[in-house]
Amino acid sequence: LPPVLAMRRAELLGAAGDHGGAIASAEAALAENPSDRALLIRFADVARQSDDRAATLRAYRRLGATLEEGDAELQGMLLIAEAEILLQDDAWDAAARLMERAVALRPDDAMVLNFAGYSAIERRKDVPRSLARIEAAWKLEPQNASITDSLGWAYFLTGRVGEAVPLLEQAERGEPGNAVIVEHLGDAYWQAGRHFQARYAWRAAALVAETDMATRIAAKLRDGLTPATTAP
Repeated sequence: LPPVLAMRRAELLGAAGDHGGAIASAEAALAENPSDRALLIRFADVARQSDDRAATLRAYRRLGATLEEGDAELQGMLLIAEAEILLQDDAWDAAARLMERAVALRPDDAMVLNFAGYSAIERRKDVPRSLARIEAAWKLEPQNASITDSLGWAYFLTGRVGEAVPLLEQAERGEPGNAVIVEHLGDAYWQAGRHFQARYAWRAAALVAETDMATRIAAKLRDGLTPATTAP
């Protein structure tokens, strides 16, 4: 098959649930021209949708190899995307190196700063620098609900609950259906002594929570907030 048709076949196989076949077809599509950027982007999509982390990393790295020095924005995005996959495998050191490269390339990119800062602070890594990065991201995009949540949660984790609550309320208004944000708000309410509002927020989050979060929220609704049930 011509490469474009082989990649389309890969996409159709992936949509049908044949993830192994999808990856094989995508790799075959790139055999003749392994540096075709458009095909590499589609390969990355196929691999990501197939939940094949190794193949997704290969696609990102091959795509990164096609970029030139002037492509700093795309390079930064790819580094963050690679880091995100590595974090899913608990490969913190490798992910941290990629995030540092992304920040060096894009020091004024709110998405890069927020991802690097939040990924570190939720693991309690280099808290002062991580918090500073999230604050810088929020100053760049104060209306971004995800970044506002990151800053509010960072304040919560560092004991600044009074500052955390209004930020998390702002984030929840921006994305009321985001279970992560709503759970964060519930935890902050509880820590601030606003237990009725905390339970209300947790119940709202439970409506859309997935398995691990749902179990954690059920425990909070039963017993209140404890160190073991605080959101990660």
